[in-house]
Amino acid sequence: MTIYAAICLVCLAQSGCWPANVEPAPRQAYEELQAEAFARHVGYLADPSAGGRMTGTAGNSRAVEYVRKEFGKAGLNPAGQDGTWFQTFPVGSVHVPTDQSRLKLAGGNEFVLWKDFAPMASGCQGRFEGTIVFAGYGLHNHVRGYNDYANIDAKGAVVIVFQGEPHGETGKSKWAAGDSWTHLTSYKYKIELAAEKGAAAILLVTPPDISPSCDPLDDVLGRCSGPIPAMRISRDSAQKLLDSAGQGQKLDELMHNIHDTHKPVSYSVGGRLDGNASMAATTGRNIVGMLPATAATPATAPAAQTQPAKRRTIVLCAHYDHIPATGQLAIDKGFGVRPGADDNASGVAALIMLANALSKLPERPYNIIFLAAGAEELGFYGSRHFIDNPAVPADKIAFMLNFDQVGFIRNNTIYVLGAVNNPALSHAIAAARKYGGGITPVYIPISNTKHWSDQAPFAEAGYKTLFFFAGLTEHRHTRTDLSGLVNNDGAAKTVKLAFEIIRNIPANYTQKAGKSLPGK
Repeated sequence: MTIYAAICLVCLAQSGCWPANVEPAPRQAYEELQAEAFARHVGYLADPSAGGRMTGTAGNSRAVEYVRKEFGKAGLNPAGQDGTWFQTFPVGSVHVPTDQSRLKLAGGNEFVLWKDFAPMASGCQGRFEGTIVFAGYGLHNHVRGYNDYANIDAKGAVVIVFQGEPHGETGKSKWAAGDSWTHLTSYKYKIELAAEKGAAAILLVTPPDISPSCDPLDDVLGRCSGPIPAMRISRDSAQKLLDSAGQGQKLDELMHNIHDTHKPVSYSVGGRLDGNASMAATTGRNIVGMLPATAATPATAPAAQTQPAKRRTIVLCAHYDHIPATGQLAIDKGFGVRPGADDNASGVAALIMLANALSKLPERPYNIIFLAAGAEELGFYGSRHFIDNPAVPADKIAFMLNFDQVGFIRNNTIYVLGAVNNPALSHAIAAARKYGGGITPVYIPISNTKHWSDQAPFAEAGYKTLFFFAGLTEHRHTRTDLSGLVNNDGAAKTVKLAFEIIRNIPANYTQKAGKSLPGK
């Protein structure tokens, strides 16, 4: 069933079991729910020059630090492991460079890991050395009669090659139709061809017109299984290697010569390089903060619930990671950063804004966990880890609200999927209408336990969930998922609606899951 078909089946129960909040929230809380704040958070997290937010990369760590600081400024308490902000968990499908990785020009200075170079998971691990050879795009196109290795001897050499294949000024391939690229551009093909020619290692550099806003170095998804060591190097580092031979060749000129003549311009650079490609499986991270309850639960609540440690808890979640700059997991073809503005810098922006707004409430009858989940794109790693290792007793978690792709608001509409017919939640939803106006919510009473986002493993584990979602667009997992396309006003209205729902959730609700909860 599609979302749009499901809309026709919506039937939202209106429950009068609990009184609604008849007063507005403090003015200071509403001031935290403005479009300008949403735009600021998304703009930082989805800046293409940061290289994306793939698990295990520098861009991912940058996002982690930003969220941690914002949680702290909002007044949250660390709720991760051992009193920290973080929960760590293994991600065996991601391999990252270790400190043993090195790249050094004979007689020259060493290059800096993650600044100048980074080993690739597409290659193998190990030491290498050899003379430097420039091999164009590192391709042999039999149909086009083009062979970058035709006039050079790559045996025992470290070859430098461009990412991609001959292309025009717009960054589109000259050998493939539309926005696609031929199979020759794959890392696997280039590495295997270099190995076939006897190369000791291969260094890939991204042409500026393929990725003008960023010079990404990451290739961490997958296990190291290539025939020879492979590394990504920055454009500046590649130019230094070419300059080391004193032949005056410039990367831009070499690229344009290939494009203009339709012929290879490969040559022996001279000099020697030695290096070591070392990678290891990495861990992902959740960032977890808490706003503790600040008021007593109603007198009618069970005695145990009046103890702060045993208060009901609401989990608010959004994943902060995104897909690689290599093009893996992408929907569009080609190379370059997928910024992930809507998916899911938008959800993280909502989470941060809610932390600031909810912290301004004078009374919170329940604890609120803020979970910025890691490695969602790889299979809900972070949310699954939280379910197995909750920051509070599992049976005290009353609800989970998830925010994913809430930036591209269209027709002033937001979809809210999940337990909308649950009496407590339907009460909160109805009460939210008074002050959460400005956006049209469409409530869909389905909790998908297998797909969509981080609410899926929570629903599968038996928790009641709400999933805020603006709908799929053609920008998801592409290079056009940019902050400039985000509807900041509509997104801010969505966050305000969620804020009103959260503050109307009754404190004396008892979780009644369909399945046994973890820890019970």
